[in-house]
Amino acid sequence: MPFARPMPDDSRRGRLTVAVSSLLLAAGVFVLDWDVRVLLLCYWLEAGFVVARDAVQSLFAARPPADAYRPSDTRAPFPLSALAAVRGGIEVAGLPPLYPRNVPHVLLTLLAFCALWPLAGLAVSGALGPAPYASFPPGAFAAAAATFGVGQAIRLVEWGRTHEFETAAATGGLTRRYLVFLVALAFAVPPVFAAAEASGVPDLVLGTCLVATRATYGLAEARHPGFVRSLVYTDETVGDADPVETPDTDPVATHRTDPWGTTATAVLHGALVSVLGPTAFLVLLAGLVGMTVGGAGFSRPALGAVAGALCIVASRSLVAVLIEARVAEAPLVYRVHADALVAHNGLTDAAQWVTPRATITDATVSRTRLVPGADTVRVECADGTSRTLRHVSNAEALAARLAP
Repeated sequence: MPFARPMPDDSRRGRLTVAVSSLLLAAGVFVLDWDVRVLLLCYWLEAGFVVARDAVQSLFAARPPADAYRPSDTRAPFPLSALAAVRGGIEVAGLPPLYPRNVPHVLLTLLAFCALWPLAGLAVSGALGPAPYASFPPGAFAAAAATFGVGQAIRLVEWGRTHEFETAAATGGLTRRYLVFLVALAFAVPPVFAAAEASGVPDLVLGTCLVATRATYGLAEARHPGFVRSLVYTDETVGDADPVETPDTDPVATHRTDPWGTTATAVLHGALVSVLGPTAFLVLLAGLVGMTVGGAGFSRPALGAVAGALCIVASRSLVAVLIEARVAEAPLVYRVHADALVAHNGLTDAAQWVTPRATITDATVSRTRLVPGADTVRVECADGTSRTLRHVSNAEALAARLAP
């Protein structure tokens, strides 16, 4: 059955969502006498719902990211970068395919958002005066949360119904826009509104300005999404698909990866990345926390520091095993055809790369005693490129078959 034609964000449901949430906030200002702190906290809460929806949607985006947003072209630490090269999607019952290549891009912006979101909430609730929770009418915060949650659920259903995931990439979501919003909410808005309140501007005027600004932004985003995107993105976020052409013939031999070798290597890699990479700060922080707790509870600060650091290292190694190794490496099957070598991922059921056998000039085996089952086959090609086939079961047999 052909896909339905994608509908833009200016659909009736999108505009209805903006209208309903704006009316709720306007009722809070004009009927329930919410002050500006309550209103800003509502916007802060809405940002969490929007980004949560966007993170879910981005995992299912079918188009690849543009080259400018891939790991080799970004200076920021790229989480789970091995997944970015995985082709194909994982079939999920009743849902579109989930693409592993989208996970690093989602995490990159989601981690930054999660770091700024609590800071923005503290700035709004504390910098503008006394804690605003006492000024909330009973159930007001729950009503706001329910409204935002239902609104984002409607957009999520609309996104799936219209198959917008077919034309979207994980790098073009809303999270980056809301990072800018959180920075403004944490550092720019509190002093501005504090100065306005000190100058005697009534809360009603400030609340009206906030509601009007939010409604204007929402309608502009619904009717002209390209305009809002251009304020944050400077490059095209959707890349071109680069399909892999596989031979039509059946393979003459198949070689699977060794499960023990992939697991052991992933554990060691996770530990090394934890203590040598950007997460080394987290290891040190966990050690400091563990030292404090250990000193207070067990009179063994050194033991507590070691336990805290090991928790982070073990967590990173567990992530490497359960996600990177099990998705990017363990499912690989190397298929030797009469005229080509194909790396096929059994989890995503997609060919990862193809190398014509006529271009292979040499195939050598590298062994390691540190991790049994981690033998690799290095394939050299006539054009100067090479392939490294990791954790190959019966590596010598594969190298002998590929050697010219």
